[in-house]
Amino acid sequence: MDGTLYFSYVQKEDANSYACSLALSSTQSGHYGPFFRLVLPRTIQVSEFAPKIDEYQPQVFPEQPMKGQTVYIECFAYGYPPPSYKWSRMDGQKLTTNHQILNFGRVLKIENVRQEDAVRYKCTAKNSLGIANAEIQLIIQTPPTIIKPLIDQIVSTNSTATFDCIVSDINNLHTTIEWFRNGTPLVPLLMAPDDRNRFKIHGQSMSISKTSENDSGIYQCIASNDVGSVSSATRLTIKDIAPRFHGNVFPKRLYLVEGSKLDLPCLYQAIPKGTSMWTLPSGDPISDRGRIRQKEEPNGIVQLEIDPVKKLDEGEYVCVASNVIGEARGVVYVVVLARPSMTIHPSTADQDDQNIRITCEAELFCDMPSDCPEPLFDWQFNDRPIRSLSNGQGIRIQAIESESRYKRHPSVIQTSQIQISTNFSQNNVGRFSCNSIYGGGAAELEPRQLSMAPTKPQVLNVGITQAKLSWSQQAQKKRGFSRSIKLEGYQIEFRTSENRHWRNFEDGIFRTEDMIIGSYIVKNLEPNQKYQFRVRARSAEGLLSAASPSSDWIETPKSAPITLVDNLKWKILDDNHLIVEWDPIETSHQSGPNLRYNVSWSEPSDDSFNNYEIVYRPNLVISFSNKTSESSKNCYTISLAVQPINDIGTGMASTDTVVHVSREGPKRHAVNLVSNPINSTHMNISWNWEEQEECENAIGAQ
Repeated sequence: MDGTLYFSYVQKEDANSYACSLALSSTQSGHYGPFFRLVLPRTIQVSEFAPKIDEYQPQVFPEQPMKGQTVYIECFAYGYPPPSYKWSRMDGQKLTTNHQILNFGRVLKIENVRQEDAVRYKCTAKNSLGIANAEIQLIIQTPPTIIKPLIDQIVSTNSTATFDCIVSDINNLHTTIEWFRNGTPLVPLLMAPDDRNRFKIHGQSMSISKTSENDSGIYQCIASNDVGSVSSATRLTIKDIAPRFHGNVFPKRLYLVEGSKLDLPCLYQAIPKGTSMWTLPSGDPISDRGRIRQKEEPNGIVQLEIDPVKKLDEGEYVCVASNVIGEARGVVYVVVLARPSMTIHPSTADQDDQNIRITCEAELFCDMPSDCPEPLFDWQFNDRPIRSLSNGQGIRIQAIESESRYKRHPSVIQTSQIQISTNFSQNNVGRFSCNSIYGGGAAELEPRQLSMAPTKPQVLNVGITQAKLSWSQQAQKKRGFSRSIKLEGYQIEFRTSENRHWRNFEDGIFRTEDMIIGSYIVKNLEPNQKYQFRVRARSAEGLLSAASPSSDWIETPKSAPITLVDNLKWKILDDNHLIVEWDPIETSHQSGPNLRYNVSWSEPSDDSFNNYEIVYRPNLVISFSNKTSESSKNCYTISLAVQPINDIGTGMASTDTVVHVSREGPKRHAVNLVSNPINSTHMNISWNWEEQEECENAIGAQ
């Protein structure tokens, strides 16, 4: 601490002599300063007042603490009755065991301080008349950090090697960087004149020009500041390597399918970097134009391109790479396979588990079946990837590969089979599509069907949001059934002119007492929308019939907006302006033409909505009258309402929103702060507000 003597409040007995005592634990000695007299007025009238924290508080001692030291954070507040003190971390964590509260709560002691303790701390002083808060950020001095360690390098002779020792010093302390080779400091002044010109050290970087084999070795950078140091080392190898091709990156054999595209880079190792080109086995270079061509990328890699691949392209292709040391040839043999037959088998039901299976097959003819490339099957349902369906939704995919041994030309049949659960097939209709590098196909998902399907669907009494649908169900005995199948009800499916995929209504199965002539009032339709319906019968065992013929297209009438404006928000811009925002409605489909919003509001201290404005966007900046800014009142209220309208009519107005406009900041303060960890990344924080005022205009908490 700095030794300052504070009085929360003074009384007559405080008029006395005081001296400062200095104790040095290192030398076990101490010293008293000169005494001074505190002189107070003859008459002291002590009156109660709320706490007020001194402008220089809180304070940290020592001022620049280092990791491992003991740190004191002091807080002092004036006030009568004398305030009590409370300490807390602003990151929500509780004070740990290395934190101690001393000196009647005024001092927070942190022993063996760590980097985790470097957070913002809050001191709260409180008495019966009020509360005061002050915060301070604790900064712990730490050694520098090397952001990116040095990596090993292989460099050719007579070139340049560069090392970057990128250091971060979060405390902005003075950091020095030293370089070493094989443990010996690299100091330009101590080098031979030739090396002094080759070794250049600039801040966090070092470079060696005109490299030779003698420069090989272990190089190290050490970054240090007043707290500590950190280092990173690397091995530098100086040698020349003629080009060479590795089988891991340059294939010896490639299998392609007719009609596909080949992009093959010429990848090789060489020091120094060389040049490369693609040629035919005869040595003739491949042109940079045409169907078979070579192309140099911006990074210098030369790529062989064949687009599209044809059977006559089968054969050898050579990449020739060279540098100042030597030359190498990489040879790849391209095998062109006939385009496989791609078939997709429609849905079939399994006799045991009642699941439905759809199969996608690709048959490839290869001399060696193990060399056939994978087709990379990908499934979609109604143009949505299967993997995007939540939790798979009862869908499993199985890959199968089989070889044909009974043909003159051996082939491989690669199969992807999708298994669809009964629950999914009963609640979804649509199209499964299978895609691969060879092509694709599609199959309709048809639910397991009863023999009888409803007929004669008709739409009657079309309203704005509902319509009555009727259909007929033929008697089973007339259709030649020996026994009657018990029907559970009907499944109604629909589609719109905007979305032609058939979908089920969310309410599921609709039951009807009359199984011969069924009818149902379909609700929750959209105004100004075209619909088409079809019906399936469902047995008590859960089997669905084939779909009925589709009904005629019907169009629901246009209407005024039926959706209520929601999430009305506002923000004070200044004394004369307020911005209002809300969630737009009918963004994908409108009940009627020319949707817009009628925003109405009242003047301060007047409940009637005397002001309004028509807007097409979901926001508006409202200007107050001059009387508002000239008013002496610090708080007043304004009522807001937003009503959607179109050319057909007016929708429902949103619930009136009351805006409290205040020229002062919030006066409330949080008490009873509780934090409970939920998991490793989330925490639940709760508190209570005290001294709230109606017109605070609080928009959140920090």
